[in-house]
Amino acid sequence: MLPENIVRNELDWSAIGDQKVDALARRIALVSPTAQCASLRHQLGGQESSQGLAIVLSRLGKCDLVVDATASARVFNLLGAVVDRTEKPLVWAEVFPGGIGGLVARSRPGLDPSPQTARARVAAWCEDKGIPAPQAVAPYESVSGDVIHVADDADVTVIAAHTARLVIDLLVEPTESVFPHSAYFIGLEAGWIFAEPFHTFPVDLGSAEIREAEPPDPGALGTLQRLIKDFCDRPRPA
Repeated sequence: MLPENIVRNELDWSAIGDQKVDALARRIALVSPTAQCASLRHQLGGQESSQGLAIVLSRLGKCDLVVDATASARVFNLLGAVVDRTEKPLVWAEVFPGGIGGLVARSRPGLDPSPQTARARVAAWCEDKGIPAPQAVAPYESVSGDVIHVADDADVTVIAAHTARLVIDLLVEPTESVFPHSAYFIGLEAGWIFAEPFHTFPVDLGSAEIREAEPPDPGALGTLQRLIKDFCDRPRPA
């Protein structure tokens, strides 16, 4: 936790120099003393050991819900693969450069496309309108002429609040949602596709892909049949 992180973080000066995960666990305990937090100091997508990555992904795969607030394509792909394999929901959010707006989206197993497919459909929605999503020259920053615009705490808070509402809705009603769409572009100022602040565009992600059951491995099936036969044919004790 660095001093410059304070403007866009739930933590305060008491956490400076500490690991964010540990400081956030303490913050949660102050809000709800009965909450149980497991802190994992691992940078997903970073130069970490493969064993450590496997442990983290295994822990994430056991969660009821995974939230990606990193806006990192590499992290998104890792988390998307985990939830796709374990059939768990994923919610992700992104704040656009300069605080112009953001994106909140979800992928629910059996109801929405897989995370990778959903992300591709969001990109296709933008391309169909000829409006590719804004790209940051630096985290949270955009440049207009000689002026650098930076997303501040208020911008991040708005997107975080919408994300939290999406998460709560998913946990309370996994299949019956109050949100008719699973992705929303939310404007915070005029620009890009937004005519004014709070101008919102829902994105129809379509239905979930049809998953075909994989045929059983003939070799493994044969081994299982032999084991069952050997078990049934073994001598019974008198």
